[in-house]
Amino acid sequence: MNCEIVRIRREDIGKLDAASFLDIERIEKELLSDTVVYIAFAEGEPAGIITLEHVGAIYRTSYFFVAEKFRKKGVGNALMKAVRSYDPKIYINDDMGGYETMLSAFSHMGFDLIREENIYSFERTEETIEVCMDMMNSKGLQLMDMLRRHGYGICRMKTADSGIIERLGEEIGDGYDESMNPFNVKDIDMDWSYIVVKDGFPVAFIVCVTKDDILYIEQLCAHDEYKRQGAAMLAMLTVIERLMMDRNVLHVRTAVRKGNNEMTHIVDEKLKNLIRQVRQAKVYALK
Repeated sequence: MNCEIVRIRREDIGKLDAASFLDIERIEKELLSDTVVYIAFAEGEPAGIITLEHVGAIYRTSYFFVAEKFRKKGVGNALMKAVRSYDPKIYINDDMGGYETMLSAFSHMGFDLIREENIYSFERTEETIEVCMDMMNSKGLQLMDMLRRHGYGICRMKTADSGIIERLGEEIGDGYDESMNPFNVKDIDMDWSYIVVKDGFPVAFIVCVTKDDILYIEQLCAHDEYKRQGAAMLAMLTVIERLMMDRNVLHVRTAVRKGNNEMTHIVDEKLKNLIRQVRQAKVYALK
């Protein structure tokens, strides 16, 4: 069956005459403002939909559906190819609409699951800012002061000494997990990314990407010899402290990769009152 794939803006979803198979109200309510939306048209009517949400340097599918009368006719595969052409690093949630159908479609197209992540988020509200302040006042500032008194320092990547940058590069794959290489992050914001140092040695780093009013925390990593010693927490607290002051950031998103135990520990144990889990879903990458 021939079908036409059209990319539309999220705000134009409500204009579709697709009430027969799309829960328009639910889709509009749940999607982020910068969501990418593809609609498949067949026989002159909407036949299917797939949506992509931007989370840091990746895109995750958040909704996938094909009308019953158009199933097993190639519409789903056409939508799959559209999102793969948009960005090859597509992630899928195990609680999204049409998850099992999409997983089956990707499998038939020859793609395999390669990695898990958990997506976390919080919005800039009076409540979250108050939680940030309480966290900083109760233990955050004390921890930051203690670490500085023990020789720890922190600087933005854009102002870091070139020697520290070179040393960090040398340590990647040695004292750091190679998969967390900050220099591999697309569109890294050097102004929002930080390196924690001790006696001139890079012991931890946090990598961020900014887009409009959204801050994406891409990576948080500590050197093997400094894990669970507060270095990574110092990096995270520095970003949180800055978030309280910068009113231009309205949303924070972060994806915690499987195996990143340092970040998992901080998110689950230290920031649980601040961070709201998005759908509490596993996210799978495809190759």
